[in-house]
Amino acid sequence: MVKFIVKKIENKTTSKKVAKKPKPKTAKLGRKGITPATLAQLVGEGYSCQKVEYWNSFAKPFGKRVDFFNCIDVIGCHGIKRETIGVQSTSRTAVSARLKKIRELFQYRVKDHTNRVEDWLRAGNKLEVWGWDKSANRRRVLKVRLALTVSGELIEKERVELT
Repeated sequence: MVKFIVKKIENKTTSKKVAKKPKPKTAKLGRKGITPATLAQLVGEGYSCQKVEYWNSFAKPFGKRVDFFNCIDVIGCHGIKRETIGVQSTSRTAVSARLKKIRELFQYRVKDHTNRVEDWLRAGNKLEVWGWDKSANRRRVLKVRLALTVSGELIEKERVELT
């Protein structure tokens, strides 16, 4: 876009074309960037992965996002390590809220007295919450791994921050 600037110099009017500077990119990592970033990170670590969350537009009144077992956005399988991982991807500021949600789901039993989060972990699968943000135009991720103790309690096994 070109702007015209009019300058008055000693009662003379002149016009100049000045190009508008582009706005710098913001350091936000929107919802559209979180799941693709998670998929790219998992592929980079050697996993075959798939997004398992979807948007249900028929849910009343305005639609609803549906996750696998109400807490998993991406599932990845690693053939060499022989492991399966379920990842809840979110913004870094919402990691504690997602951990709280998973702990609440862990306490909840469905009608047939099963617990989906507990079953996922007892089957030998891993469950992690990944919190994404940008710092100095570089993506950072905080990985929080959840695990079951021998007594059947849900604990935070490790926290890893990658840049």
